[in-house]
Amino acid sequence: MDLTIEKAIHLGLCAHENGDGQGAALFERSVLNTKSDNAEANRNLGFLAVAPTFSVPPKARSDSGNPHVAIGMQSDAGEMFANEDETIDVRTGSLVLLPASVMHLTTSFQSKQDRVVLAFDMEPD
Repeated sequence: MDLTIEKAIHLGLCAHENGDGQGAALFERSVLNTKSDNAEANRNLGFLAVAPTFSVPPKARSDSGNPHVAIGMQSDAGEMFANEDETIDVRTGSLVLLPASVMHLTTSFQSKQDRVVLAFDMEPD
Protein backbone atom coordinates (compact mmCIF):
# COMPACT_ATOMS: atom_id res chain seq x y z
CA MET A 1 0.00 0.00 0.00
CA ASP A 2 1.36 3.40 -0.98
CA LEU A 3 1.12 5.97 1.77
CA THR A 4 0.03 9.38 0.49
CA ILE A 5 1.04 12.59 2.27
CA GLU A 6 -2.58 13.17 3.30
CA LYS A 7 -2.88 9.64 4.75
CA ALA A 8 0.44 9.95 6.62
CA ILE A 9 -0.69 13.27 8.14
CA HIS A 10 -3.99 11.68 9.16
CA LEU A 11 -2.27 8.66 10.73
CA GLY A 12 0.17 10.97 12.51
CA LEU A 13 -2.69 12.98 14.01
CA CYS A 14 -4.43 9.76 15.09
CA ALA A 15 -1.23 8.61 16.78
CA HIS A 16 -0.95 11.99 18.56
CA GLU A 17 -4.54 11.72 19.75
CA ASN A 18 -3.81 8.23 21.13
CA GLY A 19 -0.76 9.48 23.02
CA ASP A 20 1.76 7.82 20.69
CA GLY A 21 4.21 10.65 20.05
CA GLN A 22 6.89 8.37 18.61
CA GLY A 23 4.45 6.79 16.17
CA ALA A 24 3.16 10.22 15.16
CA ALA A 25 6.71 11.43 14.56
CA LEU A 26 7.41 8.47 12.25
CA PHE A 27 4.46 9.39 10.03
CA GLU A 28 5.29 13.10 10.05
CA ARG A 29 8.96 12.50 9.27
CA SER A 30 7.90 10.28 6.35
CA VAL A 31 6.00 13.28 5.00
CA LEU A 32 9.00 15.58 5.47
CA ASN A 33 11.26 13.07 3.70
CA THR A 34 9.02 13.50 0.65
CA LYS A 35 8.07 17.17 1.03
CA SER A 36 10.34 18.96 3.52
CA ASP A 37 8.31 22.19 3.47
CA ASN A 38 5.01 20.54 4.43
CA ALA A 39 3.63 23.03 6.96
CA GLU A 40 1.31 20.59 8.69
CA ALA A 41 4.01 17.98 9.38
CA ASN A 42 6.45 20.68 10.54
CA ARG A 43 3.81 22.15 12.86
CA ASN A 44 2.80 18.74 14.24
CA LEU A 45 6.43 17.94 15.03
CA GLY A 46 6.78 21.30 16.78
CA PHE A 47 9.67 22.62 14.70
CA LEU A 48 10.68 26.19 15.56
CA ALA A 49 12.50 28.70 13.39
CA VAL A 50 15.12 30.39 15.57
CA ALA A 51 17.21 33.47 14.74
CA PRO A 52 19.36 35.07 17.45
CA THR A 53 20.88 38.34 16.25
CA PHE A 54 24.39 39.06 17.52
CA SER A 55 25.31 42.23 15.65
CA VAL A 56 23.25 44.66 13.55
CA PRO A 57 25.25 47.66 12.33
CA PRO A 58 23.51 50.82 11.07
CA LYS A 59 21.18 49.86 8.22
CA ALA A 60 21.09 51.51 4.80
CA ARG A 61 17.27 51.16 4.87
CA SER A 62 15.02 50.86 7.92
CA ASP A 63 13.62 47.48 6.80
CA SER A 64 16.99 46.07 5.75
CA GLY A 65 17.44 42.50 7.01
CA ASN A 66 14.09 42.39 8.80
CA PRO A 67 12.06 39.16 8.84
CA HIS A 68 8.56 39.28 7.38
CA VAL A 69 5.98 36.81 8.68
CA ALA A 70 2.87 35.96 6.62
CA ILE A 71 -0.50 36.29 8.32
CA GLY A 72 -3.13 33.68 7.43
CA MET A 73 -2.83 30.57 5.33
CA GLN A 74 -1.07 30.66 1.97
CA SER A 75 -0.65 27.65 -0.27
CA ASP A 76 2.79 28.54 -1.56
CA ALA A 77 5.63 31.03 -1.26
CA GLY A 78 4.52 32.90 -4.39
CA GLU A 79 1.44 34.27 -2.63
CA MET A 80 2.72 34.30 0.93
CA PHE A 81 2.80 38.08 1.25
CA ALA A 82 0.06 39.00 -1.22
CA ASN A 83 -2.39 39.70 1.61
CA GLU A 84 -0.95 40.79 4.92
CA ASP A 85 2.33 40.35 6.76
CA GLU A 86 4.11 41.48 9.90
CA THR A 87 7.64 42.86 9.93
CA ILE A 88 9.96 42.29 12.89
CA ASP A 89 12.47 45.10 13.44
CA VAL A 90 15.60 43.22 14.48
CA ARG A 91 18.38 44.85 16.44
CA THR A 92 21.49 43.57 18.16
CA GLY A 93 20.33 41.11 20.82
CA SER A 94 16.99 40.26 19.15
CA LEU A 95 15.78 36.67 19.31
CA VAL A 96 13.15 35.67 16.76
CA LEU A 97 11.22 32.46 17.48
CA LEU A 98 8.27 31.30 15.41
CA PRO A 99 6.72 28.03 14.24
CA ALA A 100 8.74 26.80 11.28
CA SER A 101 5.49 26.14 9.44
CA VAL A 102 4.71 29.87 9.30
CA MET A 103 5.73 31.35 5.96
CA HIS A 104 8.54 33.85 6.48
CA LEU A 105 11.40 35.53 4.66
CA THR A 106 14.07 38.10 5.39
CA THR A 107 14.68 41.18 3.27
CA SER A 108 18.16 41.69 1.89
CA PHE A 109 20.49 43.27 4.45
CA GLN A 110 22.15 46.48 3.27
CA SER A 111 24.88 48.16 5.29
CA LYS A 112 28.53 49.15 5.04
CA GLN A 113 29.27 46.57 7.75
CA ASP A 114 28.38 42.91 8.15
CA ARG A 115 25.66 41.69 10.47
CA VAL A 116 25.94 38.50 12.49
CA VAL A 117 22.81 36.30 12.68
CA LEU A 118 22.53 32.58 13.24
CA ALA A 119 19.30 31.15 11.81
CA PHE A 120 18.22 27.53 12.19
CA ASP A 121 15.24 25.24 12.73
CA MET A 122 14.94 23.13 15.84
CA GLU A 123 12.69 20.36 17.03
CA PRO A 124 11.83 20.57 20.72
CA ASP A 125 12.45 17.25 22.42
